[in-house]
Amino acid sequence: MTEQAKIERLLRLINLLIGPFYFTINELAEKLETTERTIFRYIQTFQDAGFVIKNENSRYKLIKENKHSAMLYDLLHFSQEEAFILSKAIHSVD
Repeated sequence: MTEQAKIERLLRLINLLIGPFYFTINELAEKLETTERTIFRYIQTFQDAGFVIKNENSRYKLIKENKHSAMLYDLLHFSQEEAFILSKAIHSVD
């Protein structure tokens, strides 16, 4: 997998986690077409970077509680369709 594809997957994960719903690791893995282990690693990376990931009954959500996540949350508010279109546009640039 290319580095750009990994970044896209991370952005899609953030988009899911900042939404109104909580997701299980399995649901996130299915939506992002990856393994549960990868999702765990991504979540750990977010936490290591200072983001607050709330785990409620094995369901996860990014919480807007600190300066870093608040800034990112304010910048990233794409619908899944918009994120897909943006991704296609980025991939079409040489």
